[in-house]
Amino acid sequence: MNFPDGRVAKSIGMGHKHTCAILDNDQLACWGADLHGALGNGESTSEDQYSPVIIQTPADRTPIKVEAGVSHTCILMDDGGIMCWGRDNVGQLGNGESNPTAYAPASDTILPEGRVATDLSLGNEHACAILDNGSAVCWGMNNYGQLGDNSTTNAKSPTLVHLPNGTKATKISSGSAHTCATIENGSLYCWGHNKNSRLGLGTSGGVHTIPMFVSANQSIVEISASAEHTCVLSENGSISCWGRNNYGQLGLGHTGERNTPNQLDWNIAPFSSIYGPAPVETWEDAQPLRGRATSGENNVWTVRLDVPESTELGNYDLEITLLKIGGVRSTLVVDDALQISEKSTSEELEDRNIIYMAVGGGAAVLFLLLLFFRKKGTESPDFPEIKKRKPREGPSQKF
Repeated sequence: MNFPDGRVAKSIGMGHKHTCAILDNDQLACWGADLHGALGNGESTSEDQYSPVIIQTPADRTPIKVEAGVSHTCILMDDGGIMCWGRDNVGQLGNGESNPTAYAPASDTILPEGRVATDLSLGNEHACAILDNGSAVCWGMNNYGQLGDNSTTNAKSPTLVHLPNGTKATKISSGSAHTCATIENGSLYCWGHNKNSRLGLGTSGGVHTIPMFVSANQSIVEISASAEHTCVLSENGSISCWGRNNYGQLGLGHTGERNTPNQLDWNIAPFSSIYGPAPVETWEDAQPLRGRATSGENNVWTVRLDVPESTELGNYDLEITLLKIGGVRSTLVVDDALQISEKSTSEELEDRNIIYMAVGGGAAVLFLLLLFFRKKGTESPDFPEIKKRKPREGPSQKF
């Protein structure tokens, strides 16, 4: 895909039949079906766009997130404001009015006085946001209680979601007719249409107009509510899904509907081998190898790697990069951790176990080990020294 002037995208939002992206120069580009002005490129050009077109936004404000519904689009600005355009027949633009169509970004969503938004999510014909005080608001279509305000009345401006008293929302995601959010203690709540068990409440069917408790602390870092199923990503790297499963969209190895969160089993997934060369972009030396840690018991981890025949004999340092969901990264170096004293022509090399006692109060981390080898002398100390290194420079990775 070619963006104007050779630009590249840094974030993206997808709707029913259109897509928008924020570019590296903070411009907004959209393409696809221009249903009811969803692209935002003006009333005079309402035809579908087969390649990205630049959408004019206020020059003194910068879009930092874009979300798209069936026929409307919203952007979260760097000042905490929200602008929406497209179809507005049920108040989905949140500007206090109900007009047939807005063909370009022109007005702000009316947030509660003195508040600004920190996150934004769009469903089919409704939208939700988290505010700077931790409260959540929604607006637009509410025929199934997807706004969470204890009613089924459409809202032309943001209405407060009835989260448990004193709680603050941390993540929110809007599906076609339901919404889910996490609160500070990691608990998950969902509300709206429960057809096909998409709320994860242990039942199927019915309408819930206020947030309903789904699960306790899972350290959830991302929620994705779709049309008829929902998934969450936890800090330890696990994914749990529930709802309709007629096409296997839950990833559980079958097509049976599930009415509570079910964790995916990565052991049966058809992934490629976990061993082999590290990705090119992570190489830092001429002879990098890659291994992976497998969890044992009592926070003891075992490292396995396959050593190519071309590797020279000698002692090698072991560099361990620990990646945590959300991009937290740290590095440990174990001096002279490995010794290659002989080579075998056998396809199966004897595993070498390196024990690393995980620290941090039992915090769950996803270990991706990039093993960079440096040729050492033949002598090796009895107790290898462990050195901590600062996180690498550059943007953190998110998984």
